[in-house]
Amino acid sequence: MKVLFLVNLPSPYRALFFAELGKLCDLTVIYERESASDRNERWKVQTENTYRAIYLSGLRIGADNSFCPEIIKYLRNEKYDKYVVGMYSTYTAMLAIEYLKRHKLSFFLSTDGGFIQKDSFFKYIIKKHFIGSATSWLCPSNKAIEYFVHYGAKREKTYKYPFTSLLEKDITESVTISQAEKKELREKYGIKESKVLLSISDGYDDSIYCGGILETAEKYKEDVGIYILAETPKKKLLEYIKEKKLLNVHCIDSKNKRDLAEYFALSDGGIIINPNDSIKEYVGMAMTFGLPIISNQKNLGDMEIVNHGVNGLLVDSGDEDFVTKAIQTLFSDMDSFHAMSIESRKMVDCYSISYMDYSNLQFFKDYCKNRIGVKEEVALLAVGQFIPRKGFDILLEAACEMPKNIGIYIVGGKPSQEYIDYVKKNNLEQIHFVDFMSKEELKYYYLAADVFVHPTREDIWGLVINEAIGYRLPIITTERCLAGVELVKDGINGFSVPVDDAKSLAEAIMKVLSDNPVAMGINSYQVAKNYTIEQMALRHYEIFQKG
Repeated sequence: MKVLFLVNLPSPYRALFFAELGKLCDLTVIYERESASDRNERWKVQTENTYRAIYLSGLRIGADNSFCPEIIKYLRNEKYDKYVVGMYSTYTAMLAIEYLKRHKLSFFLSTDGGFIQKDSFFKYIIKKHFIGSATSWLCPSNKAIEYFVHYGAKREKTYKYPFTSLLEKDITESVTISQAEKKELREKYGIKESKVLLSISDGYDDSIYCGGILETAEKYKEDVGIYILAETPKKKLLEYIKEKKLLNVHCIDSKNKRDLAEYFALSDGGIIINPNDSIKEYVGMAMTFGLPIISNQKNLGDMEIVNHGVNGLLVDSGDEDFVTKAIQTLFSDMDSFHAMSIESRKMVDCYSISYMDYSNLQFFKDYCKNRIGVKEEVALLAVGQFIPRKGFDILLEAACEMPKNIGIYIVGGKPSQEYIDYVKKNNLEQIHFVDFMSKEELKYYYLAADVFVHPTREDIWGLVINEAIGYRLPIITTERCLAGVELVKDGINGFSVPVDDAKSLAEAIMKVLSDNPVAMGINSYQVAKNYTIEQMALRHYEIFQKG
């Protein structure tokens, strides 16, 4: 199937979507412009080369509009099975719509969203002309469907698709620790081994277990380090290490929880738990950091937190060969290891919901707060350009109604002098303005945050909502954010409040914090799993086959 898509800009989510859709069909994408004048250059994203991209030449108008007459050449010279116009408000898109209509070529009109406006008669007629000229319509929400129908679309020819900027791996791996971070932490602690197994113990008094694990350490002296977190290592353990000259076995004091979290983060192997240890606490902590578990079958056999071969390996601690084989298995197949890591974190989510125990998830969040230097007890995150439409002035007003121990981190560029003056005048030391960040840099702000706040005055969608739910955050947004209307359910994974209402915004934030923001965040994650780029592309392909 040959498909032609016309859009104005290669925005990151579009580039990812087209790369995925290009795997399903013969796709050509025509971009009106290469960039927008109001976007940071780091906004761009590299993708797989799965589709043909064409950039038009023409007259640039404003931040992202253009007039490119050469679009006619591409519409005239090559035939496609499906035509999609990704907007109707640029001059190039209007020209394309007129050409397709005049030549009786059926086409889809796609939108990211829209609000019905109180238009003048003349403006309404223009909108209705261009929107109503399509044969079918692609919409991300029920509100968008109503918008299209209001301006001339046929309801029975409107199709809904899941709109997002997140790949499946962005969601499943959102809480995993990067290799770069592991390397950074290992350098901090002077760790030389290429692979690390973390073990928590009261000192390993059991000679059989000593033999099993430490025999394994002897076989992997060159590249596997075993770090035993024990407040007081027992004499027998220290004598065994000395006798066998196990330079890759290290005893670490486990009293400091911050250090403990960093050792969980830097580990990239399994974690071995002494049968006498507190299984629930430490296994849960390890799995929260995405660590597969190697543990004693007897101790974990009656627990459903570790599934052999799924998120870890259960071994007989008295069988030295079995322990060695388990470690060898863990590191021999990195694809399998990676899958186990993701399953470990999934299991923690399920366990937290089932037993209403969110301490391990909070332990991970506290680690992320420490990593980026959050000083306040609670952190709110807002992401977006410092423009009036985003409503950050209302968030600053709301901050005056909330305790000072709630830090507010607003990421998105340089704030206006008006915002800076307001913060200074009201002594809002808990407000932090953060410059634009890459996706990887921003990740840790999402992970450290307790609540995501998006006080927009109007967003026809709001992809930051998708990103926040992918990071397991409860959402506070307004009734004029279509992503919020579609993805946020009051009291389940957040709240929607009226626009320009600082009091309601502050009350909603405090309500989430007084309930259980971690539990609400898991509810957000359940929603996010149904909104991926892969699902977005597949849904489009299914619609093209029908329409």
